[in-house]
Amino acid sequence: MKWILVVDDEPHVTRLMRTHLEKQGFGVEVAPNGEVALDKLAHRSFDAMVTDLTMPRMNGVELCEEVRKSSRNQDLFIFIVTSRAEHDLREWAEGIERLEFMEKPVSLIDLVRRLGNALGMADSGDGET
Repeated sequence: MKWILVVDDEPHVTRLMRTHLEKQGFGVEVAPNGEVALDKLAHRSFDAMVTDLTMPRMNGVELCEEVRKSSRNQDLFIFIVTSRAEHDLREWAEGIERLEFMEKPVSLIDLVRRLGNALGMADSGDGET
């Protein structure tokens, strides 16, 4: 089973993602901010992380920078979900391996497909909404 960490401060978003990803066979944990996410990453191995950019206490960029400092999480695939398509943010991400952007609103079908592709899964979703 592939494990995904979903990081977002909006409970309805994490609930929706968790429900859909679990139906597709993923193990899922959620965190309401970057600080909680770092604690979870320190205690469990995850295959991928889906994180919002704008969150209290620690934003998505700060979280990604902290994650990449840790040798434990070097292989973690990161999806940053954002409604902002800012050029400077894309420049920040240049050269960072295993990092992709997803624009809001996120299609759950597309999320499953992209996670499956990133994690080398043969069947990356059955097309259900």
